[in-house]
Amino acid sequence: MGHGLAAVDIGSGVSAALIDQDRWRLRASLLVDNGRDEGDGPRLVGLPKVRSTLRARLGLGYAITQRWGLGLSVAQDILDRAGGAQWSASMGYTMPVTQQTSLNFGVGAGWGDKTFMRTHYGVPASAAPRSPLPTFAPDAGFYSIDAGIDAMTALHHSWVLFGGLHVAQLQGDARRSPITVRPTSFSASIGLAYRCCR
Repeated sequence: MGHGLAAVDIGSGVSAALIDQDRWRLRASLLVDNGRDEGDGPRLVGLPKVRSTLRARLGLGYAITQRWGLGLSVAQDILDRAGGAQWSASMGYTMPVTQQTSLNFGVGAGWGDKTFMRTHYGVPASAAPRSPLPTFAPDAGFYSIDAGIDAMTALHHSWVLFGGLHVAQLQGDARRSPITVRPTSFSASIGLAYRCCR
């Protein structure tokens, strides 16, 4: 929401800035992690329901230069609903087009602990009576890589137009999971934001 203004970008969601310096940024936030049930897809029939949960996330960012940046974050299930922990690492490059418009390029990777991997990509032996899928018990490890490009422009002091194109690919045990149908996914987004308190 701070794009196109002199102030530092404050991000979005329920978050708090713990450190906000020239090169370093540390933020804490709360995120809702949506679950799933067997009605979400034919391969999920007979598998245990993954309950929605709340994650506490801590994100650290470092600006290498004015255009290059690194990010590292960890998100932990704080309701003890077998959500486990996720780690992510990213690198981004910002290319100003005009004073009000910029393009942002980024790549990233995700890692999950054993609890996260088995909840989201595992097939427990207890599902055998109802699920035709073979038992699968993934280990902790890297489970995804992604890349994308985002564009943002300040149309006015109060309005920001943004959009992006992204590709993500599952890796390791997440890719080998019998639950996985399409290891590579593509997404596109566009939005318009209004800021009234700046």
